[in-house]
Amino acid sequence: MENEELLAKIKVLREEGNKISLRIGFNMSHGIKIIQAFLKDLETKIIESNKATDASLQIMKHQSLSIAEQAVKNIQTLDTNTKQQMDLFQKIGATAEFSPLIKAARGQYVDLEELKGSVIRAMGIMHSKLNYMLNNGTNDALQKAIESLESEILVP
Repeated sequence: MENEELLAKIKVLREEGNKISLRIGFNMSHGIKIIQAFLKDLETKIIESNKATDASLQIMKHQSLSIAEQAVKNIQTLDTNTKQQMDLFQKIGATAEFSPLIKAARGQYVDLEELKGSVIRAMGIMHSKLNYMLNNGTNDALQKAIESLESEILVP
C-alpha cells in the first residue's frame, strides 16, 4: 500500500513536472517571440533613424552649399563695390590734382605754385602718352618744359 501511495505520488509529481515543463516551454517560446519582435522593431527604428540622419545631412550639405554660393556672390559684390570706390577715389584725386588748372581755365584766381603743379602733371601725362618715335620733337620740348617748371620758382 505504501508502495502504491508512493507510486501515485510519483505519478502526480510527474504530471505536475510535465505541466511545469510545458508552461516553461510556452513562456520561453512567448519570451523569444517578444524579444524577436523587440529586436525587429529596434532594427526598423534604427533604419528610420539612419534615413532621417542621411536626410538631415543632405539638407545640411545643401544649406552649406547655398551659404557658400551666397558668400561667393557677396564677396564678388564687395569686390566690385571696392573697385568702383577705388575708381571714384582716383577720379576724385585726379580732380583735386587738376583743380587749380580748371580754376585758372575758368578765369578764377589760383596760386601760381598750385597751378605749376597741375600744369607739370598734365604735361607729364601728355608726355607719357605720345609715341616717342613719331613725336620726338614734341616729346623733347615737353620734357624740357617740365624740367624747367620743376626747377624754377615762378614770380607772378
